[in-house]
Amino acid sequence: MKKGLRTALVATLLLAAHACTPRLNFDSPRDAAVDAASDATAVDAATVDAADVATPEVGGPDAASTDRPASDAPVADIALVDTPVVDTPAIDTPVVDTPVVDTPPIDIPVIDVVPADVCTPRAAEVCGNAVDDDCDGRVDEGCRVLGAFARCPTAMFASVDLDEDFDSATSYAARWTGSHVAPQVSGGALAFGPHPLTANWWENYSPTSSNRSFGDALLCATFSFTPAASGDGTGTLEVSLRGVSEGMVVSVRGYNRDVVLQTKRADGTWAVHATAPLAFERDVAQTVDVMLLAAGDRFRAEVRNVTTGATVSLRAQYALPAGPVGLLGWMLRNAARVDRVRVGPPSAEVTRVLANPDY
Repeated sequence: MKKGLRTALVATLLLAAHACTPRLNFDSPRDAAVDAASDATAVDAATVDAADVATPEVGGPDAASTDRPASDAPVADIALVDTPVVDTPAIDTPVVDTPVVDTPPIDIPVIDVVPADVCTPRAAEVCGNAVDDDCDGRVDEGCRVLGAFARCPTAMFASVDLDEDFDSATSYAARWTGSHVAPQVSGGALAFGPHPLTANWWENYSPTSSNRSFGDALLCATFSFTPAASGDGTGTLEVSLRGVSEGMVVSVRGYNRDVVLQTKRADGTWAVHATAPLAFERDVAQTVDVMLLAAGDRFRAEVRNVTTGATVSLRAQYALPAGPVGLLGWMLRNAARVDRVRVGPPSAEVTRVLANPDY
């Protein structure tokens, strides 16, 4: 750009000098023609340089105001083509209903396995789990069946052959027999007494027994009674297995505050096998659980005062024939109620507790 300006300026000055300087007419006609041609060439160069100077840079602000003559070339018309909009129909994808297959759940038995070497010193022994819980080298020591199975639940039995909750007088009459002063079904329990205390022993005795005889079996009964406050030896309830005329009897003697495991012989005499103290509060209603197991000529008995939690166990060995279950209310100054009686083979947990050498 600067070079073009200088060229134009020099050309202008030369023209001005040439115009102002008087020309001597010493040139020949040929020289004059050459000079005229040179002058014309200079003017053309100046014109070109001036055009270069006046031309703005491409893309600059003066690009639209160029003085260049417009071209006479025809301008082509560019037609706008309207592209038609094609409506593409929506494709309906069918919804396939996949049938839901009800797969029955698989019952995976949950087995509580306690490793034999897992124990806690001085921990409480858990009865019936066959584990040494307190790390003393013994299993289920000191356990009692009624301590683990309160109120004679069905879990005590492998199967329940006699299940009596005394909720119906009709079912009681069909399953049990009675004599003398027969107990009555009342309020979901078998009610004994009270009975007058006389010299005639049978008048103070209210036996009832099942119509079905049992051999080897586990019996569990729950009852409530109120031991007498007087000192006449009253307030005894008995539960027998393998017969009423001759059978193994658990006698709960409230006033005496003890439990007796004894056999009533066919001749009416009694053979005492074991006695254990068990505290009862006199003249106060208490609930008692009684368990009696017959296995051949061996018998195991437990009695638990549910009110206090105290439990005693007794055992005997005596050969007895199979017989019915007997519930004997004997010499009761106050009433007694038997709430439940269940009979059947013992469960594995009960058998494990009873087989323990420390039982």
